[in-house]
Amino acid sequence: MKKFLQFIRPAIFIAILGLTFASCSDDKDEPIDFNQLPTISQNFIKTYFTNVEIVNIIYEKDKNNHEYEVDLENGFELTFNKEGDWTDVNAPNGQTIPDGIAPESIANYVSENYPDYGINEISKEKNGYDVELTNGLDLNFNLQGEFTGIDR
Repeated sequence: MKKFLQFIRPAIFIAILGLTFASCSDDKDEPIDFNQLPTISQNFIKTYFTNVEIVNIIYEKDKNNHEYEVDLENGFELTFNKEGDWTDVNAPNGQTIPDGIAPESIANYVSENYPDYGINEISKEKNGYDVELTNGLDLNFNLQGEFTGIDR
């Protein structure tokens, strides 16, 4: 019995410690309503996705990141940062994002160099834009919208 208690006490301590850290976590995913989105996000959706029903909006919060994930009835997935600016627009496979979302220089580059394909997904990152075409090709652009390379 004494050996059993020597084993069980540390196990209980570790379990309690683990539960304590898990309950102190700042990670939080919370469903919200459209009117709880930042105004910039609301205007973006009203501009580019008129008359498209919103299926789900989740406010995701962790220690390093706060963002809004929006799923639309037509299969589009939108991501906005905590200020409300879009960071990712993802169309269903084979479809293209609406005109006007991608910076003009990027849209022009794609139409001139890949006239048979459109932009299926665009992500705004800290160093530039990542663009996936409807043929699966990934293109990279800097913050000024200048082509910098192809991801392979």
